[in-house]
Amino acid sequence: MLLALGFAVFAIQGCEDFETEPQDSIVGIDTPDEVAATLFSAYNSIYNMMGNHGNYNSVQEVSSDEALIAVKGGDWGDGGIWVRAHNHTFTPDEGYFEGSWNSCYTAINQINNGFIDFDGNPGLTPEVKSELQALRALYYFFLLDMFGNVPIITEDGNQGQQDRTTVYNFILDEIAAVQPNLSTGNLIGRMDYWTMQALKAKMLINQEVYTGTPTNWQAVVVACDDIIDNGPYSLSSSYQAIFDQNNGGNSEHIYAIPFDEVFGQGFNLGQMTGHYLTRETFGSQDQPWNGYATVTDFYNLYIDSDINPGPQGDVVGLDPQGTIVSGTRDGRLVNFLVGDQTDMNGNALSDDAAEGDDPNGATLTFTPFINELEPGSWRQAGARINKYTLYNGFLPNLNNDKPIFRLTDILLMKAEAMHNMTPGNGLSIVNQIRQRAGVDGFDELNDENLLQERGREMFFEMWRRNDQIRFGTFNDAWQFKGEDPSDHVNIFPIPRTIVEASGLQQNPGY
Repeated sequence: MLLALGFAVFAIQGCEDFETEPQDSIVGIDTPDEVAATLFSAYNSIYNMMGNHGNYNSVQEVSSDEALIAVKGGDWGDGGIWVRAHNHTFTPDEGYFEGSWNSCYTAINQINNGFIDFDGNPGLTPEVKSELQALRALYYFFLLDMFGNVPIITEDGNQGQQDRTTVYNFILDEIAAVQPNLSTGNLIGRMDYWTMQALKAKMLINQEVYTGTPTNWQAVVVACDDIIDNGPYSLSSSYQAIFDQNNGGNSEHIYAIPFDEVFGQGFNLGQMTGHYLTRETFGSQDQPWNGYATVTDFYNLYIDSDINPGPQGDVVGLDPQGTIVSGTRDGRLVNFLVGDQTDMNGNALSDDAAEGDDPNGATLTFTPFINELEPGSWRQAGARINKYTLYNGFLPNLNNDKPIFRLTDILLMKAEAMHNMTPGNGLSIVNQIRQRAGVDGFDELNDENLLQERGREMFFEMWRRNDQIRFGTFNDAWQFKGEDPSDHVNIFPIPRTIVEASGLQQNPGY
C-alpha cells in the first residue's frame, strides 16, 4: 500500500550515489523481517544525505564560510553549481536541493507506509514505532532547517504545505510523543531518547530563527543538562579519536552514522577532498577527485592572532607540515592536510600538471592559500579536509563513523544559552573544550569568540551554516563571496521540479 505524497519525488539523473543498498548493520533488533526491512530502508537516506557528494552534506558545508569547491580549469565547473552554492546565488534548479528534498521525503514515505502496512503486526511494537517516528522527526528537522515551509505528511495523510512555525511545533510534539518509549541506553546508529533530546536542544536554540519568537534560553539549558547530567556520555580525552577510523562507540557520540566501507557505504570524503595524487600518500583504492578545500580565513581561525598570513596566505610561523613553530598549536589542526605531500614511502610527490604560476611548482604542497574560486584555482590550493582521519588503504567509502549529535556540541549550546542569559556566562565550559585542544582559555566570552570556537570544534560536522544564521553572519562577505543583498538565502529554495509538480508555494526571493 502506498501513501500518496501529494507531490512528485524525482530521481537525480546521473547521480547513482544517491541509491545504495539498505544498511543492514544499523538495526540490531529482533523483529519480523518485513518490519526490520522498513527500519533498514528508513535509515538508508541518512547515509545518502550525510556522507557523499551532491546532497545535504555538500550544500550545508559549501554554502558556509568553512568550505568551498574551486573550479580548476576543466575540473569542477559543473555548470557553476558549486560556485553558486558558495556565493549564495543558488537557484531552485540546483541538484543538491532536489537530492536533499527527495532523500527526506522518500524516507518519510517509507515510514508512513510502514505504519499503515504493519498496523497490528506484533513486530511493530511501541518501541519500534517510536523509533521510526523519531527518525521521521529528524528528517523533518532537516527539511525545516533547509526549506522552512514544507508539507507535513504522516500516516494519517497529507496536511499540505505548512509555515515554518507549524513545522517547528510539529517536530517538538513528535519528540515529546516518542521519548517515553525510546531506549535510554547508548545505542549506536539508531534513534534513542538521547538523540531526541539532542534534537530538542537544537530545535530550541534555533527557536528565533525558525519561528521569529525570542529563544527561551533557559529551556535550552534544561534540555542540554539532561544529556550532560544523565546521559551515558563523556568527553573524549582525544579530539582526533572522535573522528578516526576506529571511532565507533566513541564516548562523545550521541547519534553517529555507523559508516562502513563494506556494510554501511556512502562516506566519500576521502574522494571528495583528496588531490589526484593523494592516492599515492595513502595507498587508497581509487583516485580522489581534488574537490573540497577549506576557506583560507577559516583555517586561520586555528592560528594565534599574533601569527600573521604571509604574502601567499601561508601562515608565518608554520613549517611545511602546518606545525606551528611559534605560538600555540591548536590540536584541532588535525582537521586539515597541509604542507608537502609524500607517497607511502616518504618520497616527495610531483604534480606535473601544476599551473605555471603556482609558486610551489610541481612539488605537491597543500597551502591554506587559495588563489581564486574560478576558473583557474591552482590544483594544489587549499587545506584539505582530514577531520575524519584518512587512513592507509582507504576505500572510496570510509570506515569512520560520522557524528550528527555529540556531547561537545551540547556543552557549547549550553554555554551559548548561558551567555545569552547573562553575558560572559558559560566561559568555563568553553575553556574546558579549549583545554582539550591544547590552547589557552579565553579571558572573556563574547558572541564573536563563541562562534569562532564553535567553528574550530565543529568544523565539517554540517552545523556551520546553522550556526552562522543563528549568530547573524551567514549574509556577511567572506573569501570570494560578497555580502548578501538579502537574507532570503537563509532559507533555501524548494526545488523547481517539486513546485511545478505539486503547486507548492516557493520560498520568498526565488
